[in-house]
Amino acid sequence: MFSLHVLAIPHTSTSEMHSGCAYTQKVFKFLKMFNDKKDFEVHHYGNSSSDKFTNIIHHDIITDEEIIECTGKYNWENQYYRHNINDKTHLMFNERAWKCVKDNLNKDKINFLLCFWGKGHQIAADKLSSEVFVIEPGIGYDNFFAPFCVFESYAWMSYLYGSQNQRPRWYDKVIPNYFDDKDFIQSTNKDDYFLFLGRLCEDKGLHIAIQACRFLNKKLVVAGQGSIDWLSKEDQKYIEFIGFVGKEQKAEILSKAKATIMPSLYLEPFGGVMAESFLSGTPVIAPDWGSFSENNLNSVTGFNFKTFKELIRSIENIDMIDNKKCIDYATSKFTLPVVSKSYENYFNELSLLTSKNGWYSL
Repeated sequence: MFSLHVLAIPHTSTSEMHSGCAYTQKVFKFLKMFNDKKDFEVHHYGNSSSDKFTNIIHHDIITDEEIIECTGKYNWENQYYRHNINDKTHLMFNERAWKCVKDNLNKDKINFLLCFWGKGHQIAADKLSSEVFVIEPGIGYDNFFAPFCVFESYAWMSYLYGSQNQRPRWYDKVIPNYFDDKDFIQSTNKDDYFLFLGRLCEDKGLHIAIQACRFLNKKLVVAGQGSIDWLSKEDQKYIEFIGFVGKEQKAEILSKAKATIMPSLYLEPFGGVMAESFLSGTPVIAPDWGSFSENNLNSVTGFNFKTFKELIRSIENIDMIDNKKCIDYATSKFTLPVVSKSYENYFNELSLLTSKNGWYSL
C-alpha cells in the first residue's frame, strides 16, 4: 500500500554503533520498527557502511571515505559534528539521493519521503515534492520546512509554531521518540548514586546537578559525549566521570541509578535519556518545562522542579517513586511496537488526501 523513502543523516552511517547522534538513532530505530511491516515497502538512502535490515531496501548514496574527504575526521564519541547543511557532504548526498529516490518511486503505491535531517534534506525534497508526500518525521531541531511534520512533543510543536509565526496545520502530528525496550535492563534494585547522562555542555545543566548532589553529599556519576574541562577543578574531583558509554554500559548504569538528573536549561524537544531512564526503572528529576512537563509525570515517574529548593527535595524524596511504574509507563508509550502504530495511523491519514474528498474523507 505504501512506499517509504527514508533519507539518512548525510554525515553518519545508519548503525547501532553510531549512538552519539540522536538523529542517526532515530533513522536506525525507524527502520527497525518497519522492517517487518507487510503493508510497507521501505527504502533507505544512506552511507554504504550502514547496518542492513532483512526487509529494508538499502541504497548506497555516500561512503565514509567521501565524508572524510569533504569534512575531515572527527571523534564522534567526544566531539559534536559541526555540520553545515550546505557543505560538500550534504550537497553530494542530496544530489544523489533525489535521483535515486526518483528511480525507485513505486507508481502502484503512495510514496512518502521521510526527511529525518530537516532542512539538511530540503534540496532533495524540493526536487521530488510533486511526486511524494514530503514529511519531517521527528522534529527535535529548531525549524521546519516540509508540508507535513511530526514533532517530538506538544511543547516543541507549540514553540516552533510561535517562533516561526506559523498558524497550526491540520496534518501536523506529535509522535514521541521511540526506543527498543530490549536495549535496557529493567530493574527496581538501585545502587546509591545519581546519574547525569547526556552531552557534556552547560546547556544540559551538568553544573546544577553537581551543585545539588554536593549540597546533599550524594554520589553523582557523569557519562556522555564531550569534555568536562569547562567545569571547575573542584567539580571535576567531586563527580565520578566515566565519559562516553556504549549500548551495554549505558544500560547498566541506567538500571542501577537511583534517578537520572536532567536539569536542561533550554526547552527539551523530547529528551531521549528520560525515556531510556524510565525503561530502566529509573525515575527522572528535571525542570518543569519543555517535553518534561508532559512526559515526566510529576510524583509518578519522577519530579519536575523550578527552584533549587525543589530540586533538593526531589533528590531527598526519590524513594517515593515506584520504579515499576516508570517501566510500565514507558513501555506503554515509548517502545517500538507502540510508536510504530502511531506512524502507521499517520501514513493512513495522509493517504486520504489522495481521495476525492481530501480532508473531508471519512
